[in-house]
Amino acid sequence: MPLRVENRWFESVPKVRAEIVAYFRDHFSDHFSKSLVDRPTLDGVPLSSITEMDSRDLISSCNEDEIRRVVVNSDGSKSLGPDNFNFSFYKRFWESMKGEMGIMFQQFFHFATLMRCFSS
Repeated sequence: MPLRVENRWFESVPKVRAEIVAYFRDHFSDHFSKSLVDRPTLDGVPLSSITEMDSRDLISSCNEDEIRRVVVNSDGSKSLGPDNFNFSFYKRFWESMKGEMGIMFQQFFHFATLMRCFSS
């Protein structure tokens, strides 16, 4: 897809990419360098902590019933995910998909990473 910058058109992928990178570099470089100097700190701010048991719960894997409850209790009309499906789709086809969903979550907890398609 061509990109217009001021009165110039760029069509090749490398040139479009270079223009986009240059735009964001130029647009945000001053902002970031200034904000690094004036960043607030949390020195002296009391922060609450969680118990060891709560900490273990945060990293433990979930079971099929927990996943099903999240899907069933989610608003099905919210925006689409990266796969172009909202929760109405998952609610309707839960019985057919629950095995694959379980595998996906088990892999997440085992490898501590999501499949690349989730970051698209």
